[in-house]
Amino acid sequence: MSTVLGPGTFDLGWSEVYGLHGPGATLGIRGELTARGYPPGAAALLFVDVMALHATGSFLRIGKAAPVPAVIGHSPQTQYGSPRPADERSASLEALIDINVGVLEGLEDFRQGGDFALQIDTVLLLVNPGYSHVSEPPVHYQVHPMSSCQQRLQIKRADWGAVLQQWNRGVGIPIVVALPEITIGRERQEIAHSLQEAWQKIDGADYQGSFVASRKAAELLRKLSPSDSKSLQRPITDRGIDDRLYAVVQSLFDLAGAAQHADGATAGYVPSREDAVALAGATAALTQCLFARLKA
Repeated sequence: MSTVLGPGTFDLGWSEVYGLHGPGATLGIRGELTARGYPPGAAALLFVDVMALHATGSFLRIGKAAPVPAVIGHSPQTQYGSPRPADERSASLEALIDINVGVLEGLEDFRQGGDFALQIDTVLLLVNPGYSHVSEPPVHYQVHPMSSCQQRLQIKRADWGAVLQQWNRGVGIPIVVALPEITIGRERQEIAHSLQEAWQKIDGADYQGSFVASRKAAELLRKLSPSDSKSLQRPITDRGIDDRLYAVVQSLFDLAGAAQHADGATAGYVPSREDAVALAGATAALTQCLFARLKA
């Protein structure tokens, strides 16, 4: 939908976010502005204000970008390729927002590792109406040359993870649990399925359910391990690699069981997202390791 600004109209679309590498956290938002009906020399300033929105309806203010300049007057030069209307001009935009540590930590707590949206409010100020060969008396838009628009930009979890890595504030570690053989066995398939369920539960903010799925995967890993519980009774100096890997599997199984005990030292324990990510990630990494050793 086109929005009126002064003598012409414009379409504005913000399309993606990125992290600007540097000493702080600067969020970049890329967009495209297409303006129609402006004479050569017309220019505008964009004032961008951004807020994070959650599916629950809650919101968190991110901040304001530095003013973004844009030339919106059409060029009298000939256009190559697909012909544009004579009075149309497009420009790529980048809005930059400096985010302090407090806002960044608040945003991570706000989104809880999931998808979210950015509400982008933009005010356009016509700072130069351009020049025209026709002399006309002043009109309303020359006195109040301002317009505004609002857009919501959906941010996927993976896209925001890339922004965190660009800021050196997050680490993405690919873990692939491969099942290459046709007769791989029911236990290994169940482990892979349980790990997939554990991550899906995290995405759905069901951290207790993620613990249950990770615990099932760890329980099946104990059965597949070349070692057994007897190795835990031996001194650490007498344990081989398989014995030590089994000890890690047992520790993950014990950790996963903490959320299911109604009494004892872990009574009342409720897993957080960080707990669930740590458990699911460690179990997946160990699964990858053990599957490779069993195949060798």
